[in-house]
Amino acid sequence: MWMVINLVEKILNNLKNNNFTPVHAIKQHWLGGKYSYKNTPRPRYAIMLIIQGRIDFEDGDNTLKAKPGDIVFLPKGSHYEAVFRAELGEIYDYLVSFESDKDFCVGLSPVTLFKNASSDIADAFEKYVKENYDTESNSLKNRGMLYLLLDTIINQNKENKNIIDNVKDLLNKNDNIKISEIAKICHISESGLRKSFK
Repeated sequence: MWMVINLVEKILNNLKNNNFTPVHAIKQHWLGGKYSYKNTPRPRYAIMLIIQGRIDFEDGDNTLKAKPGDIVFLPKGSHYEAVFRAELGEIYDYLVSFESDKDFCVGLSPVTLFKNASSDIADAFEKYVKENYDTESNSLKNRGMLYLLLDTIINQNKENKNIIDNVKDLLNKNDNIKISEIAKICHISESGLRKSFK
């Protein structure tokens, strides 16, 4: 578990500290099937927000099952197959691809950065994709919107980390404290508190 948390922190730090060039941002609709990077490595980095349905990312050893609200980091150089689980309904996602001035986490398997992404993150994805950027566009506005999206994702991680640290402190002081009391002290709803820990 700590290895996964440390990996997510490493990815988020790299997203915060590198320079990126947007490639494209699209909303995808899948009715099933597969898309494979098993024989040819993924050519660039991407982040994906699952809107509806489920996508399984299979790398041979592991399967990452991405559900609505999950944000998945797709590393450059990774080998995997995305299986679109149409038997569970139609699949929609936002996919944002980009290049980096420095390679990081190359060749890793896809990684879930968040589950139950906030509405702020979903709105940032939607706004970016609605601009209909493509591979030919490299405007300052396009780059700025990519950085705003990444900033929203990184700030969500900070908020979750602060909440988790506060809850740990409260539980260390009183392990019999009720969830409703913790939520009140942290200025968050009980459902929001539960989402932070999922």
